[in-house]
Amino acid sequence: GETRVELVRTRVIDPAQRARGGVAEIPIASRSPVAVGWIELPSFYGDGTEAGDSASRDVAALLQTMLEQPVAAVVLDLRRNPGGALQEAVQLAGLFLPAGARVMFASSSGGQPQEYRTADGLLRYQGPLVGNITSCPTAPPCNSAA
Repeated sequence: GETRVELVRTRVIDPAQRARGGVAEIPIASRSPVAVGWIELPSFYGDGTEAGDSASRDVAALLQTMLEQPVAAVVLDLRRNPGGALQEAVQLAGLFLPAGARVMFASSSGGQPQEYRTADGLLRYQGPLVGNITSCPTAPPCNSAA
């Protein structure tokens, strides 16, 4: 007879696009060095499942490790982040903002306006935070060799 094979395509996140971070000891004149956490997030990735890939879960794990050290501040580097999964971006904001904070208000073409707010129970970090962004991470003139 006939043999039937079903192929299921899974989304694979390039390891270079995953969240990564660490803690750096920053020297301060006439003081002891200060521990500062840094997180680089090249994209808002996520497959929409509870057990799958998730930028917000990966960043939450990095934050948890940093808080155990502890750190005096966190730098969130989004300079090379062109975007990605909207729900992941909203959940990521919830790691730093209180429940119910408005993250975004948008409408799709011809659609009803939708408001995106942070969910309860996500907040992980309430200390000093520095965001590092560019306004056009993948488009000229940001990526031009000029």
